[in-house]
Amino acid sequence: MTKKLILFLFVLCTVTVQAQLRYDTYRVGKLHLPQEQLAEDEDEIPEGRGFTFALNLGMVFPNKYTANFYNGSDKNPNKVSRILLNPYYKPYIVELIGHQYDSSDIDLPQDMAYKVAINIGFFARWSPNARNGFFLQFSYQKLQTNGIFLIHWKLDYPTNKPSYTTAYIMGEEERNCIDIGYIREWPLSSLINLYMETGLNMTNTIVLKNMIQVEGQEYSIKYDGEHPLGPYSTNYTYDFQQGGIGFGAFFGSGIRLIFSEKITVDPGITFYWKKINLEGYEQSKPDFTAMVRLTIKDPFW
Repeated sequence: MTKKLILFLFVLCTVTVQAQLRYDTYRVGKLHLPQEQLAEDEDEIPEGRGFTFALNLGMVFPNKYTANFYNGSDKNPNKVSRILLNPYYKPYIVELIGHQYDSSDIDLPQDMAYKVAINIGFFARWSPNARNGFFLQFSYQKLQTNGIFLIHWKLDYPTNKPSYTTAYIMGEEERNCIDIGYIREWPLSSLINLYMETGLNMTNTIVLKNMIQVEGQEYSIKYDGEHPLGPYSTNYTYDFQQGGIGFGAFFGSGIRLIFSEKITVDPGITFYWKKINLEGYEQSKPDFTAMVRLTIKDPFW
């Protein structure tokens, strides 16, 4: 993910430099024009009256608050104990680790965090004039988190050596976001505009996975409505959907790099204050995205 972020920043810097070079060339060609005509040219910026559409590509830096939903604690719907304390699964796990273990002595991660993830989406704007607009934006994110926990062995003799098995836990979710907002922009030069935007956010979160891995063997701890009955069970389990819809607000800012009357590239950052609807973690928290919009004005005419 670090490599993706470096690549994203490299592309952003490259685009900015290219736009500035085009701006310098443009201004050299305009030096002979009277000031009145230069002022009139400000009204020729793309994305004036009409519709604009864009593809968004960037990175999301999610708040870690809801990541502990996946840590397997008994206070969460998905519990490590559903597997480790289950009489059907426990013999298999004891065989894997080579020791009986103490069911009450399992150290779970308490500070899980999401990985930086890709944010992709679609943007549509209607502008009544060259400086103001109203927009609707759809974004998709798939987030992952993982951690390490310890299963302590049950021994009948004291030892100074490590007496535990290191196991792994992971969670995966997807977020579908809708932003409804207002955007305002100001020209910084003939080919660069500053923009600011604000509005309301709705995020639908769906839990995809919550797994543990013990000695290479994976087990799902995602709640299915029944206690797990072992790998050979034929009992039907239900696919309960975990997650839900949360609301929030956002504020963003960036620059518009004007390549033609139809096309601009808009790098920017957006800060959110929103609720991610996962059971037990319903507080609103901040996170932010950094992205680039590739926009095209009035593509159908």
